[in-house]
Amino acid sequence: MTTLATLLDDRCGADVPAQSALEQALFTALAAGGPPPPLRQMPIPGRARSPGRGLVDAGYRDVGIVIEADGRTYHMRLSDLRRDRVRDAQVVKAGWVPLRFMYEQIVHDPGGVCADIAATRAVRLGQLVGRQAA
Repeated sequence: MTTLATLLDDRCGADVPAQSALEQALFTALAAGGPPPPLRQMPIPGRARSPGRGLVDAGYRDVGIVIEADGRTYHMRLSDLRRDRVRDAQVVKAGWVPLRFMYEQIVHDPGGVCADIAATRAVRLGQLVGRQAA
């Protein structure tokens, strides 16, 4: 059953403002690098929706990919790493693929980030087509 919130997310997701300068750099790179714009600030796959909590930076619902921009402020301490791994495991259990990119990748190699995302999209699209053909 499709909810109103899901419909609004699908239609308005690209207009959600970046939550950090690093996210903005990621979205700028994606806009220049070729992959379609992802849905921004979407609920973590596999987790019940709760306002203001449990969001990923971006994702592609059509192929089940989550994208996280990991800056130094919230992703360097042991507790941060543990939280990120728990989130990634939850995403995988829901059948999605998590992609995490560090500050250095997004800022110094945006083309590589776009290439990784595009390649993962291509693989996931191929898997979806293969399942539909079977």
